[in-house]
Amino acid sequence: MSVFIGVVAPGTVTLECAQSITGVICEKAAAWVYYHRSGPYMDMARNELVEVFYTEPFTECDRLLMVDSDIEFTPDDVRRLEADDLPVVSGVYHSNYGGQVLPVVYDWVDLDGVRSMKAVQRWPDCEFDEEPDNPICTAPGVGAGFLMVKREVFDALGERHELPCRWFAEEIRNGVLFGEDLTFGLRVAEAGFPVHVDRRVQVAHHKSVRLGGREVAVPSAV
Repeated sequence: MSVFIGVVAPGTVTLECAQSITGVICEKAAAWVYYHRSGPYMDMARNELVEVFYTEPFTECDRLLMVDSDIEFTPDDVRRLEADDLPVVSGVYHSNYGGQVLPVVYDWVDLDGVRSMKAVQRWPDCEFDEEPDNPICTAPGVGAGFLMVKREVFDALGERHELPCRWFAEEIRNGVLFGEDLTFGLRVAEAGFPVHVDRRVQVAHHKSVRLGGREVAVPSAV
């Protein structure tokens, strides 16, 4: 096994995320699981987690799956992203954008002549089917809540950018502020790596309500 799962926890870990991690451990779907308590700045939290990824004994792992502490997923979700064998690949989770529940996947838009990013309403060639015809697509930006990145990508970014924001950062480009996850996508593209999304991997995002994901069967007590 070569997957290191890093859980970014700004405070508490939701019960659903904890249960997901338990499932991964029981089914041995990852080599290591590490919980990282973050501060108020997500770019720093994610950078600190990458720094942990570079320490012993985690150097045996060739990819990091970054998981936010409010994400619910299954061992098969982890295995599918690993089997994709892509430099950067995300599962699909949803969030609330001004009353609209949309995937945390972004595309370029023109806002009054300024090039920015906006969450997609849908991809042009299919809906969120169980088994879409083209399950893996590229996107200029994704959320980092369920994101798998190969070590070689972090190596490449580390050569291009300086500490403390070597991998994740909030940057202003052409007057537009990009969050740490979108800046990561921009940096990844500039380093020559596309950002992929596997639409078969549908995970849940727990805010005040459960947003999306597939129903997970819970065994009854014997």
